[in-house]
Amino acid sequence: LLGEQSSVPFIHLLGLRDAVSRLFEGEQQATVVTTNYRKDGSRFKNLLTLGPLRDDNGKLTHFVAILKNIGDVKDAPKYH
Repeated sequence: LLGEQSSVPFIHLLGLRDAVSRLFEGEQQATVVTTNYRKDGSRFKNLLTLGPLRDDNGKLTHFVAILKNIGDVKDAPKYH
């Protein structure tokens, strides 16, 4: 769920947009931390990693996205 401090404000969107741009334009892995909200309003962070997948010849075939819950905001200071 999204809330007041979700990664929707413009400053956070820049980080997510930059990650997606790096992925699609440069075909490079990108990682961003997003802030989300539970139904009860408590915040938690997700670590989103985006990356290209290539075949044996190095040709880009797919993209992968891995979303990992890195815990409550108070428990995840190392990702700020």
